[in-house]
Amino acid sequence: MKRLLALALIGLSGCGITGTSDDTGEGALSSAWNRYAQQDYDGALAAFTALLDTGGLYPEASEGQGWCQLMLGQATPAALAFRQALLADDERNSARVGEAFARRDSSPPDYPRVIQRAREALRRDPDFRFSHDTHIDWRDLHLLMAQTFFYQQALDSCLVHCRAVDSGLTLSRTDTLSWGASPTFELALFSTLLELGSATAP
Repeated sequence: MKRLLALALIGLSGCGITGTSDDTGEGALSSAWNRYAQQDYDGALAAFTALLDTGGLYPEASEGQGWCQLMLGQATPAALAFRQALLADDERNSARVGEAFARRDSSPPDYPRVIQRAREALRRDPDFRFSHDTHIDWRDLHLLMAQTFFYQQALDSCLVHCRAVDSGLTLSRTDTLSWGASPTFELALFSTLLELGSATAP
């Protein structure tokens, strides 16, 4: 699965998700996340939604719903699902991460919210790694912020987060002549973003 930076980006049957007890909820969540891990996002989404339909308060199911919707290209409902998860449990840092990406991919993008959520997530866990997809980690958050700052023409802030991913990066505003085909700092920075996104993809 490609990293989230590259995003421009089984119907539920026989799972027995009908109860509201903790045991039933935990089993249903585990089953739904297993589907997610197998990249069966439609099936996982159906499972998370079925659990929420029981009327129980399951912030993890709301978060799972958000991740599935995000992977299916449904950024706007994903952002709402992540928000619901955080309203129920503000300690769900992976939901905060998911909302950051969903706000980026929503139409129109909410860039201030992207930066806010990404910063909050890194402040809480500078070494973040998503437990249900370890390909998504702290580097993706820095790349997300670098990309967002680039869109906002905050090029120096963009460069800061590029360097957070690659501490050996030597690009600066006074060093663009060495980039040959990239005669301006902005173009050189754009090339750097593309290279970093490619280098960190699994």
